[in-house]
Amino acid sequence: MSKLLTRRSFAGFVSAAFAPVASAQSALRKRIFHAGAPANPPAVYSPAVGWGNLLFLAGKGSGTAPDPEDIRNCTHHVLESFAVELKNAGSSMDKVLRVTVYLLNPEDVPAMNEVFAQHFPKDPPARTTIIVRTPHPTLVEMDLIAGI
Repeated sequence: MSKLLTRRSFAGFVSAAFAPVASAQSALRKRIFHAGAPANPPAVYSPAVGWGNLLFLAGKGSGTAPDPEDIRNCTHHVLESFAVELKNAGSSMDKVLRVTVYLLNPEDVPAMNEVFAQHFPKDPPARTTIIVRTPHPTLVEMDLIAGI
């Protein structure tokens, strides 16, 4: 005997069929994360933005490092700051996919690499290193993309 398709059963069928689409659309929305208090003006950016299962972290410089003249200390300081931001957003350093490193001095590459390797001992992320003068003079600045 065949079943009759009623409005209620049709509505259930349609909602079940499109539930994954609705779920995917709600996952694809911009989410803003702050590790502490939101940035004070004149900052015109968000420190961390999630989209789907990706997390984009804004640049962090080493200006507040305990020893802002030591590249190892500066690199460690920036990467530790990222670890806090990542944790706040539901991610971690092992989910980092890509890092862009901005260095003031080309001779700092080996020392930066040494500290970078300590923070990413296994399966390191893709990386680009650029020698550049940043708007706020620091030895190193980085931004990154991670999975959530």
